Amino acid sequence: MTLKELRDSLGSNINQIGDTGEFVDDFVRTSEANRWLQEAFQNVYKWYALANKSRFSETAHSDVTANNAIYALGGDATDALAVSEVYIKKMPTDTDYFRVYPLDTSDFYKHGAEKVPQNAPRYSEITIKNTATNKYVLAIELFENAVPEFDIEKGLRIRYISRPPALLLDTDEPQRIPPELQPLIVTGATIPAMRKMGESEEVDRLSMEFERGIRNMFTQEQSLSTKGIKTVSISRRDVSRFYLKR
Repeated sequence: MTLKELRDSLGSNINQIGDTGEFVDDFVRTSEANRWLQEAFQNVYKWYALANKSRFSETAHSDVTANNAIYALGGDATDALAVSEVYIKKMPTDTDYFRVYPLDTSDFYKHGAEKVPQNAPRYSEITIKNTATNKYVLAIELFENAVPEFDIEKGLRIRYISRPPALLLDTDEPQRIPPELQPLIVTGATIPAMRKMGESEEVDRLSMEFERGIRNMFTQEQSLSTKGIKTVSISRRDVSRFYLKR
């Protein structure tokens, strides 16, 4: 679907659509609808890319400073949307990197079925303000035994997901995600629209639907058979709601 078609679907969800089936600029403005669709697209894309991080991840390196815990993604990684993996060197003489794991071990999306070693070094994904550009950028904060004790050139290696091409024109289409995930973008964009309209019950219901849709997609993408073929494990109810829109 194009941005216009996504917006028309959003209009149908919030009863803001004309006789021709097109979105009507009213209480929810066209600019708001476009912004919420773009945000929902980035959210869906982020988790789809993380579920397929071997295909979507790019690599950036950073020098580390002794006792410094926070590192912003810069250079080629300024367009980073999410962090997929983090590695550090502990000593200046190290030739290999050591894996650093997300702080929240219960984060299903980041870990899936992955087992985290006991006492493994940890990091947290954060956003910080770049005072030079006055914009917020993605960064990581290292904790405890992950904080470097020495200055090390290229002591930090980050695997990250870049932002997808933005939806700017009515003819633009979401890139690099399967078409069957596009209804999920509309669901995600409907949530802030309903919030603006004061429909708190709908906000709660749609939030659960969106969360479940993301989780089902993530599980499906990570589920591989021994032959390397993706094995779908999703209920008929969720297929109807998220893929067939019945």
